[in-house]
Amino acid sequence: MKDSYGIITYQDDVLYIAIEIAGYNWEEADKLRKAMGKKIPEEMAAQKDKFIKGCQDHGKLSSNQAREIWHLIEPFAAYGFNKAHACSYGMVAYQTAYMKAHFASEFMAALMSAESDDIEKVAEAVKECKAMNMKVLNPDVNESFADFTVVDDKTIRFGLSATKNIGHHIVDAIILERKKNGSFKTIENFLERVIDKDLNRKSLESFIKSGALDSLGKRHTLFSNIEKLLDFTRTSHEASSHNQSSLFGQGAENKHASLVLDEAEENEDEALAWEKELLGLYVTGHPLEKHKSVLLKSPTQISQMNENSGGITMFGYINQIKEINTKKGDLMAFVNVQDLTGAIELIVFPKAYQQYKELIQPDAILAISGKVENRQGKMQILCDRVQIITSDVIAQAQQFRSASGNASQSYLRIHIHDGFDLKLLAEIKKILYNEKGETPVVLHINGSKQIRLPIAVNMSNHIIEKLKNLSDNLEVK
Repeated sequence: MKDSYGIITYQDDVLYIAIEIAGYNWEEADKLRKAMGKKIPEEMAAQKDKFIKGCQDHGKLSSNQAREIWHLIEPFAAYGFNKAHACSYGMVAYQTAYMKAHFASEFMAALMSAESDDIEKVAEAVKECKAMNMKVLNPDVNESFADFTVVDDKTIRFGLSATKNIGHHIVDAIILERKKNGSFKTIENFLERVIDKDLNRKSLESFIKSGALDSLGKRHTLFSNIEKLLDFTRTSHEASSHNQSSLFGQGAENKHASLVLDEAEENEDEALAWEKELLGLYVTGHPLEKHKSVLLKSPTQISQMNENSGGITMFGYINQIKEINTKKGDLMAFVNVQDLTGAIELIVFPKAYQQYKELIQPDAILAISGKVENRQGKMQILCDRVQIITSDVIAQAQQFRSASGNASQSYLRIHIHDGFDLKLLAEIKKILYNEKGETPVVLHINGSKQIRLPIAVNMSNHIIEKLKNLSDNLEVK
């Protein structure tokens, strides 16, 4: 273990300890490794006795020394890697980091192509692209290939195969036709030239909704004329087949009258919803862009929330509301809340729902305070308070946002006046421990004594209000 300065670092170290100190042979050492890795209680108990006895007999160690070594290797071996494995992964990690740093667009395009079957992972990668100031364009039958492709250093084009309901067979047919005869000029030109069994209602709707046909027509106009498009496709393909099989055919190219499509009013929100449905994310815009000026002032963004966030205040858009009755017959709600960075479920228990039900309505933009929890791997907010977003609420949000961004210089200061109340201290402690975060807390008693508490909290309207409501003798800054 001289390479790791006596520190147990690799799985190999455990094997060498067993061989050199406990007198194991290689076969016995491998059994020890397997027992530790699989955490088999009976085998572990037998190995522990064997190891300690071996250390005493072979290594001439005391019982306490042998037990100390066992306690060092026991938890390590349950999740340890051999040196070759660790080295290989280290190299791959370094190479991956190098590629992302120096060939960012190529790296992200390759990553999204590799994960194209998992919409959620693609959505996460697109978020990362935005954080890296890279733009991801929607799919396009004239520009896209099967996989994500690099347009330039700051732009990536969505792959056709990453679009829901679009199979590889029709993608290959589109790309082959485009390579042979050039770009598609019109929607009629596209429907005539792409002759494939998978060009049907389902795939055509997906092409339209995802924006892949935006260069050939407006989405809602194309979608509302889907029957005409399908009829045109059948007619043109039948004519093409007839010409090819006829001895006196006029050639493979069929000239049809242009389609006369009924104009439909474009609906940006619905178009974005289609993108979300087919691509897993919003590409050409975001339905909340019109509320951007307010949402960007939110003290906490959904993408920043984790199980350690504790109490938070956020500005969010009420997307969906699902009401249920508890076993006692009380009404509560599960609310889908969105901001510009994502969505999260808000749980509003009966007492809070009764108080804020009139505010919690679809399409409302509200200030929401509550506690973030991880329930079965899913982030949720347990709602405590809901407010209409006013100029005062925004001003407070800016203050707390500044405080949380400078937690090392800012403090939550609690001043207790007129006496030392143990019951009040206990209540303060309870609130603080339920709102853990990064802002340190200082307690001032009777205007003189100052105590830095061994806890940090998440600075928010929520925690300020809860503390203030404890007592009139309490001042919170």
